Amino acid sequence: MDRAAWDERLLHFVMVRKVKPSTRELYSLRLGIFLKWCSDVNVSPENATPASIAAYVDYLQAIPHKASTVEGELQVLRLFYKWLVSEGICTSNPAEVVEGERVEPLSRDTLSAAQLSQVWSNAKSDRQRVIIALLSICGLKSNELVNAEIGHIGVVEGRNVLRIPTRQRQFESRFVVLPDEVFAVIARYVGDRTNGPLVLRRDGTAMDRRALYGAVASIGAAAKLPFRVTPITLSFTLRALAIEHGFSYVSVIRTVAEVDARRLAKWVAKAPISIGGHASYRMARLILGSGNDTEDHFMHAEVLLTETESHPAAALSYVGAALERHLRELADAKHLAVRRPEPTLASYSSVLRTAKAITASDVQQIAQIQTWRNHAAHGWFERVGTSEAEEALRQARDLVRQYPLPPAS
Repeated sequence: MDRAAWDERLLHFVMVRKVKPSTRELYSLRLGIFLKWCSDVNVSPENATPASIAAYVDYLQAIPHKASTVEGELQVLRLFYKWLVSEGICTSNPAEVVEGERVEPLSRDTLSAAQLSQVWSNAKSDRQRVIIALLSICGLKSNELVNAEIGHIGVVEGRNVLRIPTRQRQFESRFVVLPDEVFAVIARYVGDRTNGPLVLRRDGTAMDRRALYGAVASIGAAAKLPFRVTPITLSFTLRALAIEHGFSYVSVIRTVAEVDARRLAKWVAKAPISIGGHASYRMARLILGSGNDTEDHFMHAEVLLTETESHPAAALSYVGAALERHLRELADAKHLAVRRPEPTLASYSSVLRTAKAITASDVQQIAQIQTWRNHAAHGWFERVGTSEAEEALRQARDLVRQYPLPPAS
């Protein structure tokens, strides 16, 4: 085949399409892969048959590609051959009757937090770290990254940001925030450059989506992950991890400029939120009140534990404080004096036990909660984890429900 002639036809086809520049770039990428395959297997594109196109589909599925990506390749081929027929270059459209087989994807959609940390740790340069950070931490899409320029970096409300000029729809935030750690890596990578593309190829030329794909694949391979890593893998990782760890849904949407719930639905469905954290409970507490201040505090502690990235020690400290407050009010209601100048959970439980208001077993439970709370309050975070916080919350709730405060007179 005359590759130069076909490259010229590809360029002509792309330029006459009334589509966005990013779509033209995608057409060029996909058709470039097809023309290279034709050259490698010695198939002339103008003489391609449905069997040839089916063989190309088999090639794509063996890479592996997702089924949706294969279908996208076929859609572009159908358009390309339709145009070739209209130009009199071909007599028929061999891609029209070929369908991509709907196979299960062979790669994961996203990385776990541990895998993303592994990718970051195995990055060999600040250039690689900038790519990882902008895609997976800042949530940029491929076209946003390759079009990012040094001049787009600025400051909003005292925070470093990267402006995204292509975000023009009403709901889209015009920038993404650059955390200090990310900004420091970008500053080292950019060095003395004051304008031009933010991210370059290794040879110093402008980055494009094909080069970005290769760079991300190399990063994933270096981290020895058991699946292919692509730019969209990293972009979707922010969405998945943010939802899994209970980040504000609004903050996720503002970061990734996406309100199409279908794109986020599968991660929302998998989010590990307990039934106790259902929005209806939180709305009832906000609007109606539960009638039990201590239970309200426990619900806030549960949110800390299950819907934020804070250490379990934060929730445990809150549980201990809420329980101590309840025991103090319980002792006051029974007119029991605690003689220590700085009472603790243990001193309240001792007074209540002496008055036979609680059992010896309750005293032991309270002592265990105090031990965990002291570890958390004094910074021994390695001594308390999620299991201790969950158990402290369960035991404290049981105690409060077993020994409620008497009705106010």
